[in-house]
Amino acid sequence: MSVVLEKELPRGWNQLPLSYISEINPKPVKNSISDDLKITFLPMKCVEELSGKIDLSITKKFQDVKKGFTFFQDEDIIFAKITPCMENGKIAITRGLKNGIGFGSTEYHVVRLYPEFSREFYFHYLISEEFRKKAKTQMKGTAGQLRVSTDYLQNVMVPVPPLNEQKRIVAKIEELFSLVDSAKENLEKTKILLKQYRQSILKHAFEGKLVPQDPNDEPASVLLEKIKKENPNFQESEILFDIPNNWMWIRIDNICSKINDGTHYSPHNDSHGEIPYITAKNIRPNKIDMTNITYVSKKIHDEIYSRCNPVRGDILYTKDGTIGYSAVNEFDFEFSLLSSVSLIKPTKNLVVPYFLSHYLNSPANYYRLTGKITGTALRRIILQRIKEIPVPLCPLNEQKRIVAKIEESFSIIEKNEKLVDSLLLQYSQIKNSILKQAFEGKLVPQDPNDEPAQILLERIQQERKKNGK
Repeated sequence: MSVVLEKELPRGWNQLPLSYISEINPKPVKNSISDDLKITFLPMKCVEELSGKIDLSITKKFQDVKKGFTFFQDEDIIFAKITPCMENGKIAITRGLKNGIGFGSTEYHVVRLYPEFSREFYFHYLISEEFRKKAKTQMKGTAGQLRVSTDYLQNVMVPVPPLNEQKRIVAKIEELFSLVDSAKENLEKTKILLKQYRQSILKHAFEGKLVPQDPNDEPASVLLEKIKKENPNFQESEILFDIPNNWMWIRIDNICSKINDGTHYSPHNDSHGEIPYITAKNIRPNKIDMTNITYVSKKIHDEIYSRCNPVRGDILYTKDGTIGYSAVNEFDFEFSLLSSVSLIKPTKNLVVPYFLSHYLNSPANYYRLTGKITGTALRRIILQRIKEIPVPLCPLNEQKRIVAKIEESFSIIEKNEKLVDSLLLQYSQIKNSILKQAFEGKLVPQDPNDEPAQILLERIQQERKKNGK
């Protein structure tokens, strides 16, 4: 048989159409299977992307699936043929099937390797990014219904190393993948620890344990007297936890000149609008995200701006949907607010805006407020509940030191989070690199004592002829 090679092969390797070493989409001998036999059923959702893991929990009677579904058995490779499942790597070796038989989505191709070839080797080959990208270019059909054809899978050229080398390659892939997976697991644990550390910083900050107290600071009690003189409607605050002696608990509405929410006007994005219209989706802890911003016309803005009139140094706090995110406004331009966001105007000679914003983002405040949420389908904090938030107030100079320490710590945490995210992005790239080297014959050394693939193939061909195949 004459084969046109797609690339130069390592010594002892060959290259053949996939259908020369496997059956593609084999049919069951249905009259040999009892209708009452319980078998595994695998819808597409039961195949995990890229890992080869399958959920075997669904079983059905053979009579319920023998028509209209794809047949496979233990040790077959199922290959999702439809977009985007194919591109996402829904490919697996079927093992542990109920009574050794399975049926599933019509969007699977089934590859049944002949026993002389390693299933694991060809599973890794089919799931490799290089193969999936190549298969994607050959998909046929309409948008959203593109598929890898049976004809393509039958005729696609695949490498055929000596059988012993296939086994060595698989062992090396699995060894390296195990190391990569372990590293990924540790990175994901690190992300969780960094998040917990961030929360720990805030917890210590507002318990008075993040920076030392300074006996020369003007105590919060002096601030309290100022507040009581300026606010005839002063109300005592709830106490949440112990704080230092020169701190005090005070309701947030006693240290803010205004607490309001935006308008209920909910415009469609105006392509001709020039005024940003900020909603809860734009607020993240300590950040106002202006990507995918909605705009309104100047006329609409002028009608609704005066309700909040946000300026630099004000705090935006989410109260509907994703609740409890706080950020200080650092913009000098005008914008309007949707009612899902509350505007908090700190009184500058009483509280540092960033101190108050960090407290609003703290676990203590969040856990208190989550018991004050109304609404079922939509989570919501009513404005009155926000006005009642208890704040642990400390001297102004200490507030500034706390803010500086929080931001110094958060900067270090953020750098580490970015590093972890960067390493996690490399996770799939490392696996792709391992597979690329494997199928170029560069992952393990060739062994001159291995039986060349050509001799194996010739022997298989002779046996097939002898058996009339």
